Amino acid sequence: DPTAYALSRLSFQDDRTFERDVVGDIAVNRPYSVGSHYGSFEVGFKGWDANKTQSFNEQSFNPTGTLPMSLFLNSFVNHDYYFGHYTFGPTTDYNKILAYFNAHPNEFTGGFNAVNSFPNDFDASERIYAGYVMNTIGFGRLRLQTGVRIEATKDSLLGNVVVLDSNGDFSSTSPFPAKNSYTNVFPSVQAQFRLNSDTVLRATYGMGIARP
Repeated sequence: DPTAYALSRLSFQDDRTFERDVVGDIAVNRPYSVGSHYGSFEVGFKGWDANKTQSFNEQSFNPTGTLPMSLFLNSFVNHDYYFGHYTFGPTTDYNKILAYFNAHPNEFTGGFNAVNSFPNDFDASERIYAGYVMNTIGFGRLRLQTGVRIEATKDSLLGNVVVLDSNGDFSSTSPFPAKNSYTNVFPSVQAQFRLNSDTVLRATYGMGIARP
């Protein structure tokens, strides 16, 4: 029965998100030999600059009186809902609700919803600079590879702290900045020994960091 239901709130949301990722890398490899042993020495650098911002604004309005669902009915009908075993009930038409709101603005109260808007605003940046050196050399059937990678990470975050009053309503907001930086060193060693043309034994030790 559409007359048993009423419009409780009307919300308009403007959600704008910007994201930027800039990545660059360079590597130089130089072969060399020590006696009858051949190897290569490699140096590389990689930089990553990422930034993501979000600006979220919500306008919320509540009707001052009772607006039954029957005022905004949609003509949509689905006789095959759950293979016809259930009757799909009446639905509302958003365009009718919007038209009524625009034609009767005095029948609604509200405006900017700070409680839902400010917590969703943020500005997050992360910069990672990494450099590595790696040496590879062969001794007959034995191949050794050693290296080290250094990563420097810098994070900059900005959000909002929203304070509510005793009734759960918006009281105030203030920016909440946070910064963090750290450097990691990741050594690695790898040895490969070829037993025959079909079999290679390999032992590896390495360290790394997993990022979400």
